[in-house]
Parts: sequence; C-alpha cells; structure tokens
Amino acid sequence: MYFGLAIAALQLVSGRCHDATGPRLASGPLLCNKVAMRMIDPNHPFFRPAWRRYLVVAAPFLWAGFEWNLGNTVWGYLFAAIGGYLAWHLVLNWRPDNKD
Repeated sequence: MYFGLAIAALQLVSGRCHDATGPRLASGPLLCNKVAMRMIDPNHPFFRPAWRRYLVVAAPFLWAGFEWNLGNTVWGYLFAAIGGYLAWHLVLNWRPDNKD
C-alpha cells in the first residue's frame, strides 16, 4: 500500500507515468490514464471574494500557532505547511477569471 502511494506521489510530482511498460511522459490533463485531481481549485466560485481566500489561508496558520503553544511541534509544522500551500495557491498565484 505504501509503495503504491509513493508511486502515485512520484507521478504527480514528476509528471511521468511508471507502469509495467516502464517510465513514460504523461500527456495533457491525464496522468497515467487517470484524471489529475487538484487539492484545491482556486477558480472555484467560493474563492472569488478576497476575504474568503484570506480567511481560508489564515485558519491553518492560527491553528499551527495554537498547536505550537501547546507544545505539539509536529502538528504545528503540519498546519503551517498546509497554510503555506493554501497561501501559494489562493493568494500569491490567484488570478481572477474574466467570466463576469
């Protein structure tokens, strides 16, 4: 099971497929004949208002501070990493869609 998760993570990071035929490049929106799923979709209508994006980003950082305050450094780092991931996608790289 863990080996399968490691292979799936490698495929997502490298953009390559590893199967019985050997390594090959994944093409288009498909990864190894499976649809690539995003963890968070910044184009979802829920994230259009800026205050929602900032609130979603701030929540894990606040929880990380709470965990660090209790002495749970591993959980603090985990939630800080989640907050950093959300900040990257929802604040730093967010682009408004021009559908309106």
